[in-house]
Amino acid sequence: MSTPFFQKNRIFCIFFICLCKLGDIALISVKKCPVLVLFGGFMIAIALRTLFIYIFLTFIMRISGKRQVGQLQVGELVTALLLSELAAFPIADQSIPLIFAVLPVTLILLLEILSACLCALFPRMKKIIEGTPSLLIVHGKLHEKALYASRLSPDELLAQLRLKDVSDLSLVDYAILEQNGQLSVILKPEKQPVTPEDLNLTPQTVGMAKSLIVCGKIDRSNLKHLNITEKALKKRLGNTKISDVLLYTVNDGGECRLILKEDKSK
Repeated sequence: MSTPFFQKNRIFCIFFICLCKLGDIALISVKKCPVLVLFGGFMIAIALRTLFIYIFLTFIMRISGKRQVGQLQVGELVTALLLSELAAFPIADQSIPLIFAVLPVTLILLLEILSACLCALFPRMKKIIEGTPSLLIVHGKLHEKALYASRLSPDELLAQLRLKDVSDLSLVDYAILEQNGQLSVILKPEKQPVTPEDLNLTPQTVGMAKSLIVCGKIDRSNLKHLNITEKALKKRLGNTKISDVLLYTVNDGGECRLILKEDKSK
């Protein structure tokens, strides 16, 4: 490799050097930039490694699916913990090549996909890996064995019920501790809220509200979905400027909601 090559492809070379930790080449490729070598080289390497790991982990987690931490199964939580540990090592220690993180992370992803496939094909395997839901309350009666097998105290169960707006055990028909650790509560029929169907009423369908303007910017994808032109949108706003709008939504029933920015609503 000659010096002119590095001069023409300096950005690529710096990125490659920082990722691979090739010190000898770094001195040749950026010799005319001593500040970068002596002062900024280490920090740039850390920044580029962090950027690479962040993009790679985001891609891996996107493939594995969207879930909140509280909704993770046991195997998924173990996977998330391993991914965070493996990704941190090459960022903190530049002597560790990035491939030492990429290969294990990819392998863990493949194991997670294989585990999900096995659980879908073999119900018994799913019970072994993910466990089964636990009935903690049945017809208002507490199951003590199931409660302690789940490592929950009565006080903790009552706290979980209060978070579900349930004030007393006697109101509960079933309380089930799901595999992901969340509590599902089904009230007794006579304690459940009254619905329009119970009163022989047919409520008007409002539908989902879609944002047409957010923070003074038009959402053209929703405009196209609702078959509304930009000209028609401006006509709806009247004298209100688009830049003054914090949020403007329209639901399936055609109802509009306009919220102006604070400095414009006074």
